[in-house]
This record gives sequence, C-alpha cells and structure tokens, in this order.
Amino acid sequence: MSALTITLNREQKLYVMRHQNKSFSCLGFDVVANRIDEMHEFFTTKQNMVLPAKPIRKGTMKAYNFYNLLVDLARGLYKEKGIKTPTELSAQLNGLEGKQVEVVDCYGETRRFYVGRSTGFIPCHLEISHHNSSGGGAVTGTPFKRVTVISAK
Repeated sequence: MSALTITLNREQKLYVMRHQNKSFSCLGFDVVANRIDEMHEFFTTKQNMVLPAKPIRKGTMKAYNFYNLLVDLARGLYKEKGIKTPTELSAQLNGLEGKQVEVVDCYGETRRFYVGRSTGFIPCHLEISHHNSSGGGAVTGTPFKRVTVISAK
C-alpha cells in the first residue's frame, strides 16, 4: 500500500489523499461522518463492541482517523470471524441484486442500472450498466426518492 498524505480542503469539504505515486483520491466530510455513524452503530449494537466516543466535529483529522480505526475494526472482524460490515449497502436495494432498477435519486436524477454487490469486507451496492457488464461503480444518490424494479437479470 502506498504512503498517503492527507490534507483538508475546507472550501470543498473534502479529505484529500495524495498517494505516493502522485495520484489523488477524495472523501467528503459528510460521507466520512455518515460512515462513522453507521459503522459505530453496527459495532456497538450488532457486535456489542465498546468503542470510544465518536468525534463531535466533522471535517477534522480526528474524525478521519476515527473513521480509519473503524475500517480497521471491520477488516479485523472479517479476518477473525468472517463477518462483513454491511454499513455501505443501501437498504432500498437489499434483495434486488441482479435486477434492473430505475431510481430517482436524492438529487432528483432518474437513472437505470442493474444492482450488483461488491465482495469486500465492507460491501456496497454497485451500479452495473448492462446485464453482461463485469462491474460498475458504487451506488450514489441515496436515499432514493423512488426505486422501481424494471426486470430480472
């Protein structure tokens, strides 16, 4: 894994990760805060873990480091017990894997895709463009205003 340099872009509300190979990736302050909330809830209520208190202020390095701690816990839970952390799956799409859906996302945009699911220790739903595609990006725009099943794969 390449070394990271993490900076805050407060204007755009982003954590900016610069990789050793000079590429960049970003995570929004709101995305990290939501993931912290969902993962903290999963670990404390479903796994009965005792965790430190969540950071109060989003958009801080303390919050980002706490998120990384939770990701490390998820990785360890999977390695030790084979339990995946389902916090990045959309409840609205659970059970629709393999089906084509039309959604109206939280921004009012309408789109169609086949619902896929990643295989990692923190799985997420995927937007697959065609029934014979081999992959796709993570689902965005949740919670959806509407989800309609169009067809089965």
